[in-house]
Amino acid sequence: MALRTRSLTAGMLGAAAAVVFLAGCGSLQPAAAGPSRRPARPVPAILHGEPARAAAVVDVLSHALRNGDVERLCRPGAVFSSAVVASMNEGGESCEASLERSPALRDPPRLTVTSLAFEPGLARARVRIGDGWTIPLDIVRSGHRWLVSFSDGADPLALIRGSG
Repeated sequence: MALRTRSLTAGMLGAAAAVVFLAGCGSLQPAAAGPSRRPARPVPAILHGEPARAAAVVDVLSHALRNGDVERLCRPGAVFSSAVVASMNEGGESCEASLERSPALRDPPRLTVTSLAFEPGLARARVRIGDGWTIPLDIVRSGHRWLVSFSDGADPLALIRGSG
């Protein structure tokens, strides 16, 4: 019985040491190396399962912008929610016409999800634009797909352009 107690105690100590080690590792943010003129860049989020599927629409958006795929961007339910596409079609010009004039299409930035708050049917992402600022981006579930939606009432492309 004494041998079994020792092995359990050794196992518990090993587990406790692992927890202390992991706790000491801190967050996923890069450590600051002394004073810096630029704030530390957020690192990409590491996601799995349904949150990863939700965040993947940001890659779809990024690729569509880089490829100039106006047809895909303006098709409701392909990248954007139907409400976003309907909003882009308002004001007397089509979604396609407004996108073709958009700086987000002419000079598409790299988009990287740095964090994601997930709940069923809704994901709220922080997305880094190129090497610069981050924006909020809401992602909503529509059937089996995840789509980019309005974020705090703002048009997602306006946010990406920096004018939202």
